[in-house]
Amino acid sequence: MKKVLVAYRSKTGSTAEVAAAIGKALAEKGLEVEVLGMDEVRSLEGYSAAVLGSPINGMRWQPEAASFVSTNAAALRAMPVALFYLSYIEFADGRPMWIRAIKKGMDALAASVGAFAVRGFGGRIETAFPAFARFLFGTRADAAPDLRDWDAVRSWAAELAPRLRA
Repeated sequence: MKKVLVAYRSKTGSTAEVAAAIGKALAEKGLEVEVLGMDEVRSLEGYSAAVLGSPINGMRWQPEAASFVSTNAAALRAMPVALFYLSYIEFADGRPMWIRAIKKGMDALAASVGAFAVRGFGGRIETAFPAFARFLFGTRADAAPDLRDWDAVRSWAAELAPRLRA
């Protein structure tokens, strides 16, 4: 059996933690999984599927993560691929225009490699947004600094398992 790669780009460690939870849930479904930072991945040889993730920064995946996908697009198109992202703005009820921008960028990225699934999860911020940022992005003042939903992460990974095994 070949391995499933769970690769991530993380700025503060939050996405790395979500990637680890996805890897663990996939392993519990009987898949052989390797969880690596995208900068640690030397080749996609030996992997039969990939789950790739990044936080949203500037309404897009981090540039290094998008570059990883672009560089490996041919190999990724030849295997089942799922994408995930972490977005504080989206899950703190940010303005619809920002959420549409995120989804548009993710849809284009998914299309570039034929990803069969794209899922967003709430992100984590280190300090509360200042008032001007909450106004700009339209986020709730009472939003918790950590909006990750671990049950949703594990559930999504479990749903992916049959498609990644194929």
